[in-house]
Amino acid sequence: METRKELGYKNEDKVLGYVGRISEEKELFKMLEVMDSLDPSFKLLIVGEGNQKKKLLEEIDGNERIKIIEPTYDLGDIYRAMDCFVLLSPEETCSFVLLEAISCGLPFVAVLNGLTCNLEYFYNESLDENLITKNTNPKEISERIEEIVLNRNEAKIRDLKELVDKEFDESLFGQRWADFIVKSYAEGRNDE
Repeated sequence: METRKELGYKNEDKVLGYVGRISEEKELFKMLEVMDSLDPSFKLLIVGEGNQKKKLLEEIDGNERIKIIEPTYDLGDIYRAMDCFVLLSPEETCSFVLLEAISCGLPFVAVLNGLTCNLEYFYNESLDENLITKNTNPKEISERIEEIVLNRNEAKIRDLKELVDKEFDESLFGQRWADFIVKSYAEGRNDE
């Protein structure tokens, strides 16, 4: 909670977060629309750099509910300062920041993509309340975020954290990826 205080958040604030590249495909401008639909107690913390940072800063000028910081803090502390991780990018194939957030015990709302499908597969339960499509409108996203934050399911968060720590361990995950590449190459060679 020390980092949360350092960043100027109060205990009653509901801090939504994003960590990553600040670029057009990450849909951060859509997140600004989502913030317009949320109660003022919801804050947004964006951690990152990128080619859209200047434009995003201009867009949020004067909005005290939204902060953009450089990734100078320990990311574990940053995730623990948040109440929910939000990932609206439809282009993710394997979002390591989502895995990091879950590993730090954060609930999340994310666009359905390759990684989230794998999470649902390994979890063996629906993640419907956590997942949205790339066409979900900002009002629906804000409602989903409110549901996740206000009705925090500690058992599910714990289970997902354990799953990520077990199934997506970096050494195991790296080996799975390497096996997939080798298998794909071998299958491609057999098709010739």
